[in-house]
Amino acid sequence: PTDALFIAYCLFVSEVFVFLMSTESLIPSSAQPSLETVFPRIIVGAGLVGLAVAYAMVKRQQAGEITVTPIWVVDKEAGPARHQSGRNSNVIHSGIYYTPGSQKARLARLGNQRMKALCGELGVAVNACGKFIVAVDEGERERLLTLYQRGLDNELQVDWLEAQTV
Repeated sequence: PTDALFIAYCLFVSEVFVFLMSTESLIPSSAQPSLETVFPRIIVGAGLVGLAVAYAMVKRQQAGEITVTPIWVVDKEAGPARHQSGRNSNVIHSGIYYTPGSQKARLARLGNQRMKALCGELGVAVNACGKFIVAVDEGERERLLTLYQRGLDNELQVDWLEAQTV
């Protein structure tokens, strides 16, 4: 039933659009509605990306940067994040494994900061418990030193702990 309703809605919207386009010349140009004010913005998918896009659009709408009629988020499921987004590990990554100066490292750090700021704004608790990366032998110790330096180069908060302090 949900799929049929969605298909019917899409057909209805497309018919309204065709009707408006065919009658455009009958409406005085000063009274012609723009597509922005006639049609809602429809975001397909209520996962992390779809909801992030909707959130950004609402914020831009509230700031007066865009003028749109309703912003709709549609999904085939009964609620948000029912697939991959719902299986998220809930880890806010630091970017320690990325090459210093790379776009991945920069975006990971920026995303980390923005996610924590958004959680603060929305009153969502963040458990910034950190991460232990451990070497189990001398060969891994050298790789761990390299990773530690990478963290410093990526401007991350990193600490070096010896086994006796852990």
